[in-house]
Amino acid sequence: MDIYDQAQAAFEKRLKTVTGLPSHPTTRRDLIAFENVDFEAVDGVGWVRGTFAPIVSIRETAGDTGYSRIDGLFHISVFWPIGKGSGEPRRLADAIIKHYKSGTVLSEGDARITVAASWRGPALKEDEWYHIPVTVEWYAHHNEI
Repeated sequence: MDIYDQAQAAFEKRLKTVTGLPSHPTTRRDLIAFENVDFEAVDGVGWVRGTFAPIVSIRETAGDTGYSRIDGLFHISVFWPIGKGSGEPRRLADAIIKHYKSGTVLSEGDARITVAASWRGPALKEDEWYHIPVTVEWYAHHNEI
């Protein structure tokens, strides 16, 4: 796996460990949609979506043993049924932010990814869902890019 695959895997693995994620009423599985993986929302039940977005890679040091700094975002969208209030989805968004607090280090393979900052944006109405976007800003140092 390359650095981007490792970083995405680390973020997705950590998202699965957030306390209070909505779960399917029958199977009790957490309702998390990941990129290009089949997912079907359940009517009347909240869910989250994780989207990985590398932004830029900048060479920090010269030479064969130098490294690059890779910056990126991990977007976590909290979706809640319209008409069910804003308190629960806000609390879930805040729990996600705390789970990815600044300074948190994620590891996968030989990659070490550091969370720089996390925040939530303003709520939006998206089809029949109340949507709170959460953004996690991250960086990693790697010598192969």
